[in-house]
Amino acid sequence: MLRVSTIYASSARSAAAYYTKYLAEAPGEVPGVWAGRQAAGLGLGLEVAGEDLQTLLEGRDPATGTPLGRALRDRELADGTVVRAVAGFDATFSAPKSLSVWWALTQDDRLLAAHDVAVRAALAHLERFGATTRVRVQGGRLHPDTQGLSMAVFRQSTSRADDPQVHTHVVVSAKVRTTDGRWLALDARYLKRHQRMLGGIYQSVLRNELAHRCGFAWERSTTARPNSSACRPSCARCSRSAP
Repeated sequence: MLRVSTIYASSARSAAAYYTKYLAEAPGEVPGVWAGRQAAGLGLGLEVAGEDLQTLLEGRDPATGTPLGRALRDRELADGTVVRAVAGFDATFSAPKSLSVWWALTQDDRLLAAHDVAVRAALAHLERFGATTRVRVQGGRLHPDTQGLSMAVFRQSTSRADDPQVHTHVVVSAKVRTTDGRWLALDARYLKRHQRMLGGIYQSVLRNELAHRCGFAWERSTTARPNSSACRPSCARCSRSAP
């Protein structure tokens, strides 16, 4: 499953602290890692540092502090409405509950590896087809490609209630760079409108990885609606259904 929420520039400091301190430094969790071609272009290394993430969510270059294009500032309309500047998006990929419980009971690293591969597959698709921006040309709009995305990836194994829940927060920066070197705003409509499809890519790759790594076969669920593609796993090594 995939859920997308918006991160605003005014809360960049608290957002960065939440991901790099509250989540990544929790017992049993691992630090976040950078992903995306544009993250590499900005010189960001492997592990996500809180200062770098905050600077990026503020719309500035993490290395130099200079603005990446137009500054991210809230603006007030004539009627008093405040339009909040968008810093990025949190795309959260959640594994099925059965996998999360299975991981909690067995600590089998193959399950987390399968989840990670599935997340990377969905992100590769997003970067290939959704890393665009919008520009006005002669009264119309064009949607040029960019040099990729800057993404901070944080995998978690529990929910806020400490319940087993394998999931990954992907912080996608709203700043993208066109091929001619301009920094503009990410056109996030692909990410938002195709959440179900991106979640489907994640689920499909996850099933394939579990079959490959753990010897699972898949069959149609007896509780699925007619014509539904929902399936349940069955262990290829015995007759019992998997957790």
